[in-house]
Amino acid sequence: MYKSLCILVTMFVMLTFPVHASSTNPEDIRFIVMDSSKESYGSELKSEITAKLDKHMPGGEIVSKDLRENTLEKLQLEDQQDLNSLAKELGTNSLLTVEILPVKSDYRDVLYYKNIKTVATLRVRLYNAITQKYTLIEDVTGRGSNTTWLPYTSIGKKSPVKEAVRKATDAGIKTINQSIADSNAPPKEDSDPIFT
Repeated sequence: MYKSLCILVTMFVMLTFPVHASSTNPEDIRFIVMDSSKESYGSELKSEITAKLDKHMPGGEIVSKDLRENTLEKLQLEDQQDLNSLAKELGTNSLLTVEILPVKSDYRDVLYYKNIKTVATLRVRLYNAITQKYTLIEDVTGRGSNTTWLPYTSIGKKSPVKEAVRKATDAGIKTINQSIADSNAPPKEDSDPIFT
């Protein structure tokens, strides 16, 4: 009786340990925000995303120091060996990279400045250093439209771009939180087709 109980407990621990070891703790995540937008105000967009991540994902930590340019390039190329070493360097098991991609604009109604639409895309990647896999790779978009009569140059474009980035960030945060919730959920048991 005692041996069978020990075996049962051991099996339970062995089966549940990998689930808990590979789950993502929101307080353990390190965020890296990268700007590939090619906009002159890219640092403002980056700051806005950083502020939203800080607000909506408490416990995580924004990493904005000591990142060499070659590290960012490797992150963009998804070099997993370098991601593992970066995770060790930062003392975390979860790395979240948010990259602002170049903004796209719809100039079909160029005569009417108010009708010009802007689409911002954020590439969101959540890397788990324990499993050495991405648990999330997704491009999220947000849309903005010009609400002024300013020419759609760098000045007139800034407002709709910021609106589009805000909306994309909100969509990205929902996606990230859903991915974290999914990775922390207990595994679903396979139902036996005979009894269904």
